[in-house]
Amino acid sequence: MLKLKNINLKESTTNKMLLFASILSLILIYIYTTFFFEIPEKPINDITMRDAGNYYKVCGIISNLKEKPKYNSFYLCQQKECIKTIDFNNNKYKNNTEICIIGEVNVYKNQLELVRSSNEIYYQ
Repeated sequence: MLKLKNINLKESTTNKMLLFASILSLILIYIYTTFFFEIPEKPINDITMRDAGNYYKVCGIISNLKEKPKYNSFYLCQQKECIKTIDFNNNKYKNNTEICIIGEVNVYKNQLELVRSSNEIYYQ
């Protein structure tokens, strides 16, 4: 039993209040990250080595798709510019499909790549 300034609460009531507060906190975090934390969209030709570690929404057309057991790799292209894209979640893609992906810019073997980090894929 918990006593707070002449208020007696049973353990089950306290647990219910804590559970409610936890669920409410998760809902508020979801709302904040969904509506107030917007990932900027960036054209492929504007992505440089300085962008490594940053997250962007990048749109383009899939080309050179390679499906492997642990990941998929492909080039996401806008006009003549392309960036290698890695998806470790093994989503199903098709060449020549226009999509937008949220991912982190990385440098691997001195080449820029976009590693998909969001579960959202926007088909256009």
